Amino acid sequence: VSGTGITVVCSHDFGGASKIDGDNHQRTCSICGEKKTEGHTWDSGKVTKAATCKETGTKELTCTTCGATKTETVPLSTEHKYGGYTKVDANKHSHTCSVCGKKETVNHTWNAGKVTKKATCQEEGSKELTCTGCKTTKTVVVKKTAHSFTSWEKVDDAGHTRKCTVCDLTENGSHSAD
Repeated sequence: VSGTGITVVCSHDFGGASKIDGDNHQRTCSICGEKKTEGHTWDSGKVTKAATCKETGTKELTCTTCGATKTETVPLSTEHKYGGYTKVDANKHSHTCSVCGKKETVNHTWNAGKVTKKATCQEEGSKELTCTGCKTTKTVVVKKTAHSFTSWEKVDDAGHTRKCTVCDLTENGSHSAD
């Protein structure tokens, strides 16, 4: 109180906050009328329009103290809605995003394949591979195999022999002492 040397201290009873502007809200003491200004405390927001790979979205944030709201832009999504792959050429396939039209072209991814002709020591074989993305197929050559020999058999005191079970190729060898 002025001129009495007595200082009165208010035990402030700040009520609810009211928005002042986009950055602040204010509370007023119901006892002495003192005003207290504070910055908004924004929640994480609620998406009001989801972003896509073509258009930004929006979300509304709310001040947890006074209830004021603001709108923010949600950046473009990096997620695309691609359709199935289609063959481009012998090496690549592509797919296109149904939302923004972005086309992605990548190399075929070949599976382990299915043998269509077994290779032997006389003839090359073949295998059909299928792309796991676009189901395109290709045939590859399987190299000739090694000979499939029987066990060595003694011919005489000087040597031994063995034969290929596929092509009848004969190999002769000399005995070797241990």
